[in-house]
Amino acid sequence: MAVSPLVMVLGMITGLRRPAHWAAAAGVAAAVALIWWLPDFALPGNALAAGAGGAGLLVLNAAAVMLPGVYLSQVLTRHEVHRSLQEWVRGLPLPGPAKIALVVAGIAPTVESLTGFGVSLLVTVPVLLALAPPATALRQAMLGMNIMPWGTLGLATVIGAGLTGVGTGELGMATAVTSAMVFPVLTVWAALLARPRRWVRTAVVAAGAGGVLSVGLLVLGLG
Repeated sequence: MAVSPLVMVLGMITGLRRPAHWAAAAGVAAAVALIWWLPDFALPGNALAAGAGGAGLLVLNAAAVMLPGVYLSQVLTRHEVHRSLQEWVRGLPLPGPAKIALVVAGIAPTVESLTGFGVSLLVTVPVLLALAPPATALRQAMLGMNIMPWGTLGLATVIGAGLTGVGTGELGMATAVTSAMVFPVLTVWAALLARPRRWVRTAVVAAGAGGVLSVGLLVLGLG
């Protein structure tokens, strides 16, 4: 019963194809109904107030990062920075798979760490579309979404540290260590989606690009 609001949200989005805000509203309504009718889920007034305050603060923190990120994306689009970035990447003296690795392990995590919440897709998808067919470019962009160290401006790390009671630096270092092998693997995967002829060379180059990111995070974590 405790996970029924989450199941409802997932079902409305994936099964019924409803908008995210409607699914979220339904999930909240289901949670309120559980708290109201089932004694096991009843909350005292002080706990409810504390939970609402914490949730509100979390929403404000997320909005403080996401809204400027969306605004930044609109500014970049208005000034055709996406097109300039697209032309810059295409003009690099690198083979196509190496350019893809640069976008996935370089540009994508940089923009996503600054903006968060998928805003980087507005930047990386047009660039990847210039390097690969649409279906492949979209898969590569989604793989790049998984290469985001420490969350949006470190917000996820700060919140996670507060929830677990560990230091922010300690959790950040643990995240860097855990992701040390994930980033190279995802970068190789994205590069190989382009079906290069020299797949071994492509895998080595892509692994190197992802490895540079992982090593950089470890060095920053130690600092």
